[in-house]
Amino acid sequence: MSVKQWLYVQLVPEARASGISRLNLFIVAIVLASFLFLALETEPTLNTDPRWMRAFDVFNITVLGIFAVEYVARLWVAGVDPQFKGIGGRGKYVTRVY
Repeated sequence: MSVKQWLYVQLVPEARASGISRLNLFIVAIVLASFLFLALETEPTLNTDPRWMRAFDVFNITVLGIFAVEYVARLWVAGVDPQFKGIGGRGKYVTRVY
């Protein structure tokens, strides 16, 4: 199995026989952590502490990077599905409503 095929199985739920992949579980955990950090960022006692402000900034930039890599990976592996093959297929993938 190629890296592209393996990543496709990890990222696309329909490609799996059952269950959630570890990679998608990690993505869910990052989303939940983002909600927690979003709530913590509204706490005035934490929002004024420079150490916490730095932690929030680092976390937000890290999450942004993770989701950017995830999106590019999903775009790359989308072509494994015949309906999203080629440039036109990728365009269809990008503009579809999930």
